[in-house]
Amino acid sequence: MPFDFSYSQDSPASLVNRADEVSRLAAVRELSAATSYYGIGDIFREYAGLPEAEPLAFGADHYVPWTEEAPHHSDLTAGLPTFLATTERRAKSYAEQGISNAIGVGSPIHYLRSNLGKRGWHPPETESERRGTIAFPHKSTLGIERNFDYAAFADELVNLPDEYHPVVACVYWQDYLAGRHRAYLEAGLQVITCGHVFDPLFLHRFIDASSRFRYACGNAIGSSYPLAVCCGCKFFLLESGAISENRVDDSTGRIMGHPDESDCETITTLRQLAPFPPCAESFAKQEAFVEGLTGKKFQKTPGKIYEIHDQSRKSALKLQRKFQQFVEPVPLAELNRWLPRGIYTDGWARNSSQLTVRDGRSLILCLLFPDEIFSGARSLRMTVGGRDSIEYSLTPGYYKLWLPLSSGESTMIRFDTATEKELSPEDSRGVALRFLAWRCSELPLRTVPACESIGWPKVEALIASLEDDS
Repeated sequence: MPFDFSYSQDSPASLVNRADEVSRLAAVRELSAATSYYGIGDIFREYAGLPEAEPLAFGADHYVPWTEEAPHHSDLTAGLPTFLATTERRAKSYAEQGISNAIGVGSPIHYLRSNLGKRGWHPPETESERRGTIAFPHKSTLGIERNFDYAAFADELVNLPDEYHPVVACVYWQDYLAGRHRAYLEAGLQVITCGHVFDPLFLHRFIDASSRFRYACGNAIGSSYPLAVCCGCKFFLLESGAISENRVDDSTGRIMGHPDESDCETITTLRQLAPFPPCAESFAKQEAFVEGLTGKKFQKTPGKIYEIHDQSRKSALKLQRKFQQFVEPVPLAELNRWLPRGIYTDGWARNSSQLTVRDGRSLILCLLFPDEIFSGARSLRMTVGGRDSIEYSLTPGYYKLWLPLSSGESTMIRFDTATEKELSPEDSRGVALRFLAWRCSELPLRTVPACESIGWPKVEALIASLEDDS
């Protein structure tokens, strides 16, 4: 009898063929790369009732860390004042690296299971409701390409005793696109996937799939091991021989900071708890060890997560300067103080973008509608504070805009345009306009919005004057 998956995991081609689209849509949704991964940001939003319209003002662990003393580089460079670590001990290591408010809260998978429970979903209560084995071949990532003898590992899976069948191979999106799934299909195994790393339903698919199986296995230690155990699987290791790793240089700096945790006490313990053939004693110890590893006891209430986010948002805005320019790409930490969404560090923005101003009476913006991308008039609608909407029809060129603000409170400003296009064949980001600079002023320069078309000489002078006023 085939498995009845809930999220199209058994149609991997339809999921991973959207990889570029999903990646582009998520690339500037959150302030931290980690909360964009696997739908983690949306998991916390649903759990704590956080605003859907804003990016999260904290970072979070996006994988199960083996060593609590090795922070991920991208978490440290996001510039956010708060980090949600898996355990309190790991939170301490982030605090020592300069993140002022690091808190142990447990793994995101515990929050998703709580969300699903509130929706009425519950995992199988008895082992008889589960069957077979879900296999997690060691995966490649955005920064690491891994290779091993896929055909040999597929044969190992096929030749498992009857008790472990049916066997289904869950292949990571990047390995699927590279064709590494074919060895499992050729061996007669079903292949599924949880989707792209930026797919908001990734962890939903993981829980839904894993909860149908009695066993889970892999040919190396990865996050799928403890996560599958959290879903009620009994995990065992099935060796595939040597695994080669090729670290891929990533110019964004987001990926290559992943610490090397290959040789640590946690890995040794996890190996000892996953022998093959497996034994009942090891499974009981697995469950207890994984509960500690994933920080289950540190899980916070919805109200506490809401409070943490509210405090982090206020702290981020307090770090905000009055002036921001994009003549040169800005550090992510500097841009994140404006709680942006849809804005890249070089000022390019998508057709729906936003920023939040801490306080002030007006905002002056200098922006570009590029003629090399767009021709003819384009609509630009600006919504201030979620209430007042202003719309202009603009032709390609440079513009200076004034927006009156409400003094004494933070104001979110949203920019919507009719369309977006790729920058170039070499730069496939979808963009609609480019911010060149903006400045928040304490003075009510105008009582109504205004828009002025300006030439490049005035642009340089405007940016200089805005910076001089800082």
